[in-house]
Amino acid sequence: MPPRKKARTAKPKAPNNSTAVPNAGVSQTQDTSSPASTSAMQNQPRRAVRGRRGGLKDLPNMPLDILMEIVVLLHPRDLLNLARTSKEWRAFLMNRRQEPLWKTARMQQEPTLPDLPPFMSEPAYANLMFFKDCYGCGKPNAYKVYWIFGIRLCKHTCSDLLRLSFSTLHSEIHSMVVPEVGQTEYTYLAYAIVRDAHCSRNVQVAFLISEVELFRQQWQALTTKEEKLRFLKECNEVVMKRSEVAKELCDWDLARKQDRQHELQNVRDERFSAIKKRLSDEGWAEELVFMGSKELARLRDLAVKRPVKLTDRGT
Repeated sequence: MPPRKKARTAKPKAPNNSTAVPNAGVSQTQDTSSPASTSAMQNQPRRAVRGRRGGLKDLPNMPLDILMEIVVLLHPRDLLNLARTSKEWRAFLMNRRQEPLWKTARMQQEPTLPDLPPFMSEPAYANLMFFKDCYGCGKPNAYKVYWIFGIRLCKHTCSDLLRLSFSTLHSEIHSMVVPEVGQTEYTYLAYAIVRDAHCSRNVQVAFLISEVELFRQQWQALTTKEEKLRFLKECNEVVMKRSEVAKELCDWDLARKQDRQHELQNVRDERFSAIKKRLSDEGWAEELVFMGSKELARLRDLAVKRPVKLTDRGT
C-alpha cells in the first residue's frame, strides 16, 4: 500500500526581483524595480502618523522678549497647565522672577478679577480661581470654597481638615494666651462660617487645623511678653486683611456665576424663539397664539432642555 500524501505547508518562494506588498489584507507579488510598481506604491494612501513628540521642547529657551509676547496671550489657567507639562516649563513659569508675566496675563484675560492677595502667589491664585480640584484629596468638582483660607475641599471626605468645635478651641487658645499676656481683643485665627446643607439656620465656626497648629508652634517659640503681644497684633492684622480679600473674591465669584446664568438663559430664550418660529412656518401659528402662559411654559420645558442654539439638525 503506497504511503499517504502529506499536504504542502510551505508557501512558494517569490522571485528574487519581487517583494510582497500588502494591499487591503491580501498578500500579492509585485516587482518593485519597475517604474509602474514604484508609482503604484506612491499612490497608496499614507497612514496617519502622529506629530513628532518634543517638537516644542526648546520653546522655553527662546529669547525672553519673544517668549513674553507668546505667553501673555494665554489665560492664567493655561499658564498653570503649561507649567504642569514638563520640568523645563515648570522651572521657567514657577520662578518668582516670572511673576510679572502671570500678572500681565491675569490682567489681560480677567480684568475684573481682584488683585493678588498678599498671602498668595500668582500660580496659587490661578489654581484657586480657575480650577475645581480638592486641596485635600485632589478629586475634581470641589465647588465648596473657603475663601478666607484660600482652599477648596470636598463636602464630606476632606472635612477632617477643618475643626468645627469653636468652644473647645476658644478655651484652649485662651488658656494658652491669657495667662501670658492677659485678656486681649485681638482675633488670633481666621475662621469661616459653615452652614448646614439641610438647615441654613444651623451654622458652625470652622478653623483650619494646619493654621491652629502653626499658631501653637509660633506661640511656644516666643519668650517675652512684648514679642507675644506683637505676634498677636500681627495675627489680628492678617485675619482682618484676609477677611476683606475673602469678601472680594466671594463677590467676584458670585457675579461671574450670575453672568454665566444670564448668558445661558439668553441662549435658552433664543432657542425657544427659534422653535416657535419654525412651528409657525409649519402652520402652527394660530395654535401658538391661543396657548396660555402655562401651555407655553410646558412647551418650553419639553423643547428647551439644553442651553444651546437651535440648528438645522434639530439639536
